[in-house]
Amino acid sequence: MEQFKQALKDYFVFEDNELQYLKNEPKRLRAKCAEEDCPWLVLYSYNSQSLCYQIKTLYGEHNYGRNLSSNMATRAWVTSKLVKKELKNSMELIKKVNNAAYEYLNKFEAVAWSKAYFSHDPKADNITNNMCEVWNAKLSSTRAN
Repeated sequence: MEQFKQALKDYFVFEDNELQYLKNEPKRLRAKCAEEDCPWLVLYSYNSQSLCYQIKTLYGEHNYGRNLSSNMATRAWVTSKLVKKELKNSMELIKKVNNAAYEYLNKFEAVAWSKAYFSHDPKADNITNNMCEVWNAKLSSTRAN
């Protein structure tokens, strides 16, 4: 669902239009163009028979020009596009300089090590906290010296 919402936002930013969600639920989404009298509409929901999400309704024609005052391209949206592009360019540079390092980094998803994919969601759990406490206890004697 989140991938579809992101793709929908990308489409509306590139088209210089505003998006309005009529329904925004965990398993279904109905969105329309925010321009008055525009017929553009999409219904995206989970199909329990085929066990996947699908577009069930799409009226894909806008009946007006671009809205150049659109504020769909937020700072977070622009940053996500630029940072991920920069990451790709940096990886190509690493590949030219040290192919072994490039292959090592590609073994893991970029989510695991790149700031471009950093999430602000909480990351602490009991196992991690216990590991940190043990590590800090071992280091505390060395820190004092």
